[in-house]
Amino acid sequence: MAMAEKMRAVHEDGRVLDVTDKAWRSTRMAAMGWSLEGEATAKPPSPPSGSHTPPEPQTASEYDPSEHTVEEVNAHLDVVQDQTERERILSAEREGKARKTILEG
Repeated sequence: MAMAEKMRAVHEDGRVLDVTDKAWRSTRMAAMGWSLEGEATAKPPSPPSGSHTPPEPQTASEYDPSEHTVEEVNAHLDVVQDQTERERILSAEREGKARKTILEG
């Protein structure tokens, strides 16, 4: 079975995620603030002047499924290649909201 070709999606807050075309379409990621790399039309807001430092982009090891919708978590799990990280996310879901549409998917 051939691997699906991945596209790079960029969130308006600066996060980057590699997704398949199927995941992009099925989760309607564009409606959640994502755009495909090179297609972004809006720039992220500039940080206020002064000493404010913008937050660091979320890394995969910090992904908390309880902060995301079912569609977002399933889309993220579709692109996670590290089995240990995938199990960490599913474990966090089991211990948290325990949504069947994620755990049984």
